[in-house]
Amino acid sequence: MLFKNATLCDYQGIKKADLRTQNGFITDIGSLQALKDENIYDVEDKLLFPAMIDLNIAPKSLSLSRKNLLALAQKALKGGVGSILLYPHTSPSCSENGSIELIKSLNKESPIHLLPAINPLDSQGKLSDISTLHNNGGKAIFTRSDIDAHNLMSIAQYAQMLHIPLICFCQDKSVADGVMNEGILSASLGLPSIPAYSQTKEVAKIAEMFKNVPIKLIFDTLVYPRSFEILQSFKATYNKDSMQFTENPQFFTQTSIHHLILDEGLCENYNTAAKLNPPLVDKNAQSQLIEMLQNGHIDTLTSLQCADFNSKKDQVFELASFGVDALEVYFSLLYTYLHKSYDISLPLISQLTSYTPAQILSLNKGALQKGKIAELFIVNPHAHFTLNDTFSPYHQHKLYGKIEAFLSNETLYTPHTKES
Repeated sequence: MLFKNATLCDYQGIKKADLRTQNGFITDIGSLQALKDENIYDVEDKLLFPAMIDLNIAPKSLSLSRKNLLALAQKALKGGVGSILLYPHTSPSCSENGSIELIKSLNKESPIHLLPAINPLDSQGKLSDISTLHNNGGKAIFTRSDIDAHNLMSIAQYAQMLHIPLICFCQDKSVADGVMNEGILSASLGLPSIPAYSQTKEVAKIAEMFKNVPIKLIFDTLVYPRSFEILQSFKATYNKDSMQFTENPQFFTQTSIHHLILDEGLCENYNTAAKLNPPLVDKNAQSQLIEMLQNGHIDTLTSLQCADFNSKKDQVFELASFGVDALEVYFSLLYTYLHKSYDISLPLISQLTSYTPAQILSLNKGALQKGKIAELFIVNPHAHFTLNDTFSPYHQHKLYGKIEAFLSNETLYTPHTKES
């Protein structure tokens, strides 16, 4: 297929060019002439991006089933995401080979790539058979920070031995009853809260434990500015020979799109659409997160997809489920709020959502380059729509950057989102 007159956009920058794909790969970029019987797609005045890769996607209600995973794949397609790493703490858990096999088998039907992550602990809290789960297709290990320190170190050693990333969600289990960020607002609403130190002290602990372990370590969904400040001291390593600090490439920071563009004020009136974990932070912290993104302290982003049944959200705040259903408008959120509102460049957005995640998972994707797997999406930057979802924190928001087509597995899809 030949994409003519495109504006190519990836981590390398933006340029006008034609792009050809053959047999599932990008084969040529430049000023190209159509081959005999070649399908041509005119992309004049449109943007062409490499498909995004999301490292933290949960199936609906954390239920691992064929129906849920295929529905999730359709949402990913609409949102510009071509590969999703599935959160493994599901039912059934991805500490079992059957769960890994289910995910792998569905790639024959799915329009996007489903990647299994490994739950390193079984139902009894003992180490699962991580090596076997990896051999069967597990692409990364996903753990919590508040488990036994001996198990944590063993898990990290498995990640090192198997050369796979370790993703760590940092939060103290003692805040299990908390439902929103600790502060004046939580006190005025009379809601049990989650303090910042529930994350920051766990970040310091994990960084200290693994600073000398040669693995790719992703700190998942960091939302407090102090968490990033702590990691800066660990990411810079002093080289005695050169007498300089050099960047330590093994630590990666990840946050969610929602914590960059929303703040805890959305919880006013006990709005359960704003109930996320980690919680939305105050306006000042949210502004600091944007600055950290602009200054290069955030390495990758996630949609933090973790939907539940609407009936689970339509309850009093303390009983309502955590989570957000925003995967199918992920790119439009990035384009509308990060690019248009905060002037974050499109190449940086592509780096955070495509190139860096591909590097973490060692995938031949995430960039518009010859030889890369051809997973692409086309955006009309001039088109907009209004989201119609009463259970979304973005209900009735006008979103820009509408995805018009998505190329995956040599098939061109034309997705549609929830619009009013």
